[in-house]
Amino acid sequence: MGVFSRKKSLPAIETKATADPEKFQGADDDDAMEPQTPGMESNFNMSTTSFNTYDEKSIDYSHRPTISNTDALDIMGDHLFRYGCNWKKWFQPVDEESYYYDSDQVVTGLCLRSDNGGQRSYPLDCAGMSEFEWAVAALNPAVAFKIRSPIVMSIMATYMCPDDMEFTINANTRIQILDELPHLARAKKHQYAAFVRDEGVLCVWSDSVKTIVADVEKLEKALLNFVWSHEEQKTKANAAQAEAKSEKTDGADVEDPSVTSRKNEWRARPVMMYEAFLVGFTVILMIFLLSLGYSKNALS
Repeated sequence: MGVFSRKKSLPAIETKATADPEKFQGADDDDAMEPQTPGMESNFNMSTTSFNTYDEKSIDYSHRPTISNTDALDIMGDHLFRYGCNWKKWFQPVDEESYYYDSDQVVTGLCLRSDNGGQRSYPLDCAGMSEFEWAVAALNPAVAFKIRSPIVMSIMATYMCPDDMEFTINANTRIQILDELPHLARAKKHQYAAFVRDEGVLCVWSDSVKTIVADVEKLEKALLNFVWSHEEQKTKANAAQAEAKSEKTDGADVEDPSVTSRKNEWRARPVMMYEAFLVGFTVILMIFLLSLGYSKNALS
């Protein structure tokens, strides 16, 4: 899928080599009558003095090709898209023909702001980037990336709950979570990043085109450290549980599973012996009262 959709033709520069008429003034008649090879006339009839009379001011530089702002925008957009697609795997190339048949296919890319305030998306002329381009135009950064890398998909599938409104990487970094891509237009701009739940992408933007690659790389490194630290904690917790179980089973007989389940039920619902204490206290009180009655009868 081509990124450039505009072609420009450069003007051709024509040069003419003219023969110096003074060269033939002192020539012999035999040399003048000598036939010359067809097609080689311009090579042998050019005077050496013509190079000495070269005038730089006579050349017209008005047709020299220049790079306009539009072309510079296309060059930068093409460079960022190819870098993110081929080297960093931030963007996934999409076949335009298959996109029209599969509308659920997620399209990734970037948007650049032009001098007139509009946004230009890359890859160019891709229908799947229109919604992202509209949202970025409302947010109005200088550049914005729509990323769907393996680390982004892993975090959204493993570490996010459906009701989460933000994702905390560490004490200093939090990323907002949006339900749909159009909500990006009302996102918190100064967070410079947002997860979009429905497409499973990470949107990163910046006010400077020169720093966007470094910002994305720094954020990607923070996400990678988050995943790795959680895997280490999980490994340590599993090892501690396995060690505790091994210590309990070492040197002890294995209990019957029914007894173990009954103990677990007792722990879940402990037995309170209120009725036994009440009955015992009642019996003691009756004996004490009867003994008082017998003692009075004996004295009388």
